[in-house]
Amino acid sequence: ISVDPSQLSNQVRLLNIADETLTLLTPSSQNDDSVTPPPMITGKLAVQDDCFIVFGGGTGPWNNRTRDGKLYIFNFTVLDWVHTAAAVPLAGSSPTQPTNSTNATSTPVPTVQGGSVSVGPIVGGVVGGVVVIAAVAGFLVYWRRRTAIVPPSIPGNSVYQAVPPPLKPDEDSHALSLPLYQNQKPDEVGVTRRVA
Repeated sequence: ISVDPSQLSNQVRLLNIADETLTLLTPSSQNDDSVTPPPMITGKLAVQDDCFIVFGGGTGPWNNRTRDGKLYIFNFTVLDWVHTAAAVPLAGSSPTQPTNSTNATSTPVPTVQGGSVSVGPIVGGVVGGVVVIAAVAGFLVYWRRRTAIVPPSIPGNSVYQAVPPPLKPDEDSHALSLPLYQNQKPDEVGVTRRVA
């Protein structure tokens, strides 16, 4: 469907969401092109109070303007396009001013005297940090030595049983009768048997 570009000029439609009506907005004078926004490509719009504002964008190939740089405002009160609108105050009509009170107290602002930095707190913090790190390292060394000297107990036994040293060639073979040195199948591990 092709549209005649002359039909696009002076045609702006406004959808009123409150009563769901679509209205064709035209200027008060069909020949007054100064107050009618041209059809815009990528134009921006906003609604502020009782005004519908159209700004920016570029016109299409149907007219010779590329950017007009004008601000178009549709005033809902008078239902017509204007270039300016009366500003509505955002705050109350009488701004409140701070007043002095006899009960008010003030806190003085601390000042740095002489511009020098106190070295004591800095040195104290560094020394304290080194002491804490040394204490943690000492505790870890103590803990490691303690666990290396006293191995954990075997579950079920209250006394730790040390592994006997390996046999030397000149020793008695009596130690071979101990359950530790007997040949066992994997499913017999932990089962005690006597050697005859």
